[in-house]
Amino acid sequence: MKEGYFLSGRHIDSFINFSSSNGLVFCRIDRKDGENVIVEISPSQSKLLQRLAHERGIKLDKIRPSNLENIKIFLRRNIAFVITAIIILALTLSSHFFIFDIKIYGLENVKRDEVIGLLQNNGYHTPTLKNQMDMDKICHLIKKNFDLVSYTSAIIIGNCLIINISEKIDTSSYIYDYPPIICPIDCIIEEISLTSGTKLKYAGDTTIAGEEVIAPYLFSPTNDKIPTPAKAEIVARYNLSCTFVKEEDNNLFEKNRNMLYNKLSNLTLISPTDEIVTTLCIEGVDYYTISLTGRFTFSR
Repeated sequence: MKEGYFLSGRHIDSFINFSSSNGLVFCRIDRKDGENVIVEISPSQSKLLQRLAHERGIKLDKIRPSNLENIKIFLRRNIAFVITAIIILALTLSSHFFIFDIKIYGLENVKRDEVIGLLQNNGYHTPTLKNQMDMDKICHLIKKNFDLVSYTSAIIIGNCLIINISEKIDTSSYIYDYPPIICPIDCIIEEISLTSGTKLKYAGDTTIAGEEVIAPYLFSPTNDKIPTPAKAEIVARYNLSCTFVKEEDNNLFEKNRNMLYNKLSNLTLISPTDEIVTTLCIEGVDYYTISLTGRFTFSR
């Protein structure tokens, strides 16, 4: 890199010759007029130029490079760093659009490798673009191919596909394998239209997910259990909620909201879903609470 100086004074040509004879090497000389000239020298000779100019009474001003020139100098000196930074930035931005991992929760009897193998055989590999993952098709595919699965939800968080699976409750202890009617989510029973079986819950009862509502048997006059299919139409009200710490971005809010709605995806809704969002501050910490309420029916 060279340094530029603006020289002015009488007998400037004489000074140029004098400086050259004293070991000063000019890389460039640009004459403006008889008393003004612009020169370029190597940085190592700057002190020599300043001393000679002082001795001969020549005014000397260093030419400062422009901002654009400074940028060009920085890029030339740090070309390897700049290229590496550009590559890292490009990879970081592009990775946002990909899924690199699949996590599955809720498995007991179904094996993870079986689910992953099913997804891969149907074109759901990793890494892959997020827009190539169809959440509804993935849930349908798993439920269709695994008899033990009763409920499935899928959501993308960051670069990970998260699949939540609920397996069916084992009802093999019932004679003739008549299964009971099971409550799919936490709810309050509003109405039961019984066809056959025995009510274990009644209107106004609070029921949690997995509890039996209708048992597959009747009682004889001698109080013996007589196996019979459990058949009924049940109307219930759900009230799902989730409370979490408020963050600066909206990712956590949307994730929890989506997970609540995923719980409703397999229900037969008979009323619109009411959504209420409230905030609460406890000891200086802000919390969100999302609540979903509505009515649904389940039967066999």
